[in-house]
Amino acid sequence: MKLPPYYPAHPLARRDWANGLETVQIVDRQVGEFLKQLEADGLKDNTIVFLIGDHGRCHIRGKQFLYEGGVHIPLIVRWPDHIKPGTVSAELVSTLDICRTIVNVAGAKPTEELHGEYLFGTDISKRKYIHFNSDKMDNTHDAMRAVRTKKHKLIQNL
Repeated sequence: MKLPPYYPAHPLARRDWANGLETVQIVDRQVGEFLKQLEADGLKDNTIVFLIGDHGRCHIRGKQFLYEGGVHIPLIVRWPDHIKPGTVSAELVSTLDICRTIVNVAGAKPTEELHGEYLFGTDISKRKYIHFNSDKMDNTHDAMRAVRTKKHKLIQNL
C-alpha cells in the first residue's frame, strides 16, 4: 500500500489508510446488494442511482480542506438506457447539480430557483469554474475560499 507523499510513512498512518480502503470495499459490497434488490424488485431499468462520497478523509489535505483531497469527491451515476456503463466525465460538477438533475428527471417544477446544472445537459459543459468554501473546523474558525477551473485552482486562506 502506498500512502500519498504528504502523509508520514508511519504504521499508524498506514493502518488508518488501510481502514479507509476497507470501508470502500464494504460500501462496494453494499451497493452490489442494493442493485441486486432493485433487479429482484423489477426496478433495475427504471431507476437512476447516485452514489456520492464524503468530502475526503479525516487527514491532512482531506476533509475540511479545499485541496483536491477534500473537494474532489466521487460521484457515480447509474441510469440504464441513458448513461453507457464505464462513461467517465471530466466536467466540473457540484453536489448542487444532483438536486437539479433529480428535479429535471422527475419532470417537477420547482417553486424556487435551483442552483446547479442538469448533469446531462449542455450547460454543464459550458461551466468555466466552480467554487468552494470552508469556514470552520470543529470549533476552530478557519475560513478559506477556492475557485477551480479544469486547469487551475486558487485557494485563499482568510
